[in-house]
Amino acid sequence: MKFLKNIGIGLFFLAVLLVIINSVVRDGAKRETQAQAFEVESKPILTQATEAAMPAAEAYVEYGQRKIFEAMAGGKGPLADAAKQNLANLEQKERIDNRGPRQSMKDCIKPNGLIDQEVKDCMDGLIEKTW
Repeated sequence: MKFLKNIGIGLFFLAVLLVIINSVVRDGAKRETQAQAFEVESKPILTQATEAAMPAAEAYVEYGQRKIFEAMAGGKGPLADAAKQNLANLEQKERIDNRGPRQSMKDCIKPNGLIDQEVKDCMDGLIEKTW
């Protein structure tokens, strides 16, 4: 079990390292002059490897971050409160990333002019109108 934990920690740090390398590579690419940007040149192998591993690394870091926050949120005190707030922020971010098209209040309002949280969520594209 300890062996698997060490592998997980090693993979986590590898993912963080890949994220850092990618940010450095992106910063370097932004600093290219306009003339260099139009040149056709293959990317260095490290850049290609980093770009290929980025989705997996980001998913791994996000998963690890969520698990750490969940473990910390189970306690008491200011650290637990901050972890709970971070979990709520992550959930809100996921909801926003996965929402549909926004709609007007006219399209989402309930019968008799009732406006509640479901109407607001419908307007934000988080749920579909079912009333």
